[in-house]
Amino acid sequence: MSEPCLFCRIIRGEIPASRVGETGRTLAILDAFPASEGHVLILTKEHHELLHQVPAETLAALAAEAGRLSRLLVERLGVKDYNLVQNNGAAAGQAVPHAHWHLIP
Repeated sequence: MSEPCLFCRIIRGEIPASRVGETGRTLAILDAFPASEGHVLILTKEHHELLHQVPAETLAALAAEAGRLSRLLVERLGVKDYNLVQNNGAAAGQAVPHAHWHLIP
């Protein structure tokens, strides 16, 4: 990685972001360029680029946070349907090379 990772800089607090949740292994932020209102990114706090590189414990934390945030979207925003998306590599649509999930109402 030749340049500092955007998401790592957000996690360290070097770049501002609208934080909506944090655990020991994850940080959830509102997407700066949302596909729809309530679009959330769930980031791994450790830098991993692709899903298969993420340790099992961190994957479990991502899944738990996605579940918690999806319930909040339904309960507080009245969202009926949503997508959980995870892209791996540029050819698959991954814009930032840091493992993360999109929760998109």
